[in-house]
Amino acid sequence: MAMHYLGGGIPSKAAAERLCRRGMGEAVAKRFEKQRTLSAFVGWKKNSVYARCALALAFCYSIFFSIYSIALHKSFVSQSDVGKFAQALWTTINRGELLKSNVHVCTANPSGSYFGRHFAPIVLALIPFFALHQSPETLLAIKSFAVGFSALPLYHISQKLLRSERLALSVTALYLLNPSLLSAQLFGFQEQCFLPLFVFLMYLMYLRGSALGFFSFLVLSLSVSEFVPIMLVMFFLGLAVSDYGLRKVFAKELWASQRGRWLLAALLVSVGWLLLTNYVMRLFSPLGMSASISSFLPEEAKDTTPWGIAIALISNPSALLRIASLDVEKKFLGLTLFLAPLLWLPLAEPTFILSSAPYFFLAWTSLLSAYYLVEIHYPFYLISFAFIGFVRALEKHRLQSLVAIALVATVALYSRAWVHYYADRSAIPVFDERVAALEKAISLIPRDGSVLADDDVFSHLATRENAYCLYDQSAFQDMVRCLGGLEVDYVVVDRVNGNAWGGGGCGGRLIPFALDMLRSGRYSLYAWGGGVRVLKKGYVGETIVLANSEHYDFRALLIPKTISTTFDPSSQSSYVIAHERGSGVGTMWFGPYTTLIPGKYVATYRIKVVGEVNKNQHLLDVDVSSGYGTVLYASKQVFGRDVPKSGQWFDVVLEFEVDEMRSDFEFRGFAKSDVSIYLDYILIKRVG
Repeated sequence: MAMHYLGGGIPSKAAAERLCRRGMGEAVAKRFEKQRTLSAFVGWKKNSVYARCALALAFCYSIFFSIYSIALHKSFVSQSDVGKFAQALWTTINRGELLKSNVHVCTANPSGSYFGRHFAPIVLALIPFFALHQSPETLLAIKSFAVGFSALPLYHISQKLLRSERLALSVTALYLLNPSLLSAQLFGFQEQCFLPLFVFLMYLMYLRGSALGFFSFLVLSLSVSEFVPIMLVMFFLGLAVSDYGLRKVFAKELWASQRGRWLLAALLVSVGWLLLTNYVMRLFSPLGMSASISSFLPEEAKDTTPWGIAIALISNPSALLRIASLDVEKKFLGLTLFLAPLLWLPLAEPTFILSSAPYFFLAWTSLLSAYYLVEIHYPFYLISFAFIGFVRALEKHRLQSLVAIALVATVALYSRAWVHYYADRSAIPVFDERVAALEKAISLIPRDGSVLADDDVFSHLATRENAYCLYDQSAFQDMVRCLGGLEVDYVVVDRVNGNAWGGGGCGGRLIPFALDMLRSGRYSLYAWGGGVRVLKKGYVGETIVLANSEHYDFRALLIPKTISTTFDPSSQSSYVIAHERGSGVGTMWFGPYTTLIPGKYVATYRIKVVGEVNKNQHLLDVDVSSGYGTVLYASKQVFGRDVPKSGQWFDVVLEFEVDEMRSDFEFRGFAKSDVSIYLDYILIKRVG
């Protein structure tokens, strides 16, 4: 036996120990152990190139999106989602209040605890990590690594089912390049980012026959959101139907199989968790689970209990059918864009059909387009089940050759998604004068001061007990009612992307409230510049100048119905205000009803005219006014001779002076000829 081992066979560790006990000595045993270790290392190095590539992909993805998402946050692009979690964890660590965020204070959840909105115990696991560095940046990095490393269990699932490391690596690349995953990755922070990792690991343990691993990751999956138990119940039913056949699911064969018993036990655990979820949420909110489920549904199906919702759904089929028939084109577009990278193959698997059915039922009976377009963070609910269905369909129907086609489709749609983000400028970190002004504005606010901020500013103030946010007008008013009123020391407004009516995306929603506060006399302008306004309660003194210029484009200006906004890659913002030929003459844009402090200013209008015009043709009038046009500060007429050539941008410059602070300044434009005229932006510089 010794000669057999010494001749080239490498014994196991147990065999080496037996030889040692038989008197062969420790030296021989150590030699065998060394050979076994080296053999394993050589085998890993030789045969696991694909595994190392999968690990490299996951690691590079995690590092890139950590840096990138933090850069977006620092450029004030991230929204209140990351701020509300940062505040919830901060209050838990520093104030002992369980996951309380001011964003979640409402009539149905007066405690403000996140558990009153969503039951997500996994958030508690983030406390030790957040305690080390109490900043939204910590959450963004955690999310990137959770998503990136969820690709590794998918690699092993694919390798086990497809019996090919090459195909497994291809599926891993498909996953990390999925455009829906990109959409979810770029949207702040949400607890659902852990779901793909836990579901993939749970299914991998199921394939490997590890009961401890399967049920451990089942519990972790359930801890992500109150919607997950519903989807997992359907997923386990889909697995039973797919693995055992519909007839055997209701027969003794399912009980006779070990994995069949696991599925039945997991189904019971999921149902039990659903009951626990409703109980815990009712401790914080009288509505329990019904509050979050009702957010999906039309008014006819809303109720105060989950059972009431179920009865309302059954008793109002006509209402559901009416809602489901609305915006049908977009609903099919959302389904198509989600499944197209996977060539619709998940629909060949009961695991995906059943697990996704509850989501699409709620989404298609909802009026919120983000649900049925599967945008922002909602892909996290579906993507793990979609890829499990995809791999199972490849294995069951022997369609491995379609992976290459799926990869081409994925890369094409992934590239399209990045082009969209570039065109929208919503995912490009820019460190300009506005960002510098916002950073300076935040530094002016003491940590113990109460502050109300716009959505995109709140996340930078969230690690404060008395920071508040306006991300939705009705929710904000409900919060104020629940608090019995809201008197803050400071108000921070990012008005570059908004106007006096509160439009323009994440920033600018506070503008109408800030204007009312200024008019009330209780607040004064504390700091100004770069599109940033800081109001301070009871302040008397000079206004601090944060920056000497302001920039307004299609997001801040207002247009009549005859005028449109059009994509234009030659413009600075990628979109322009367009007066197309055939629109007639009249107002082209007005607003944004902004605040200017005393001083001398230069207003620059970036204009483009397309088409042939006469030199003496009167094309456009621009002016600076206040008092809804009753006070005129400067104006200028633009003629054909001022246009350098068709399609070329040029500047129209106005100089004016402001003697007293006003909050209703407009920079208007009036089309005087029926020709194609475009506005890129208006730049306001304070020169004295």
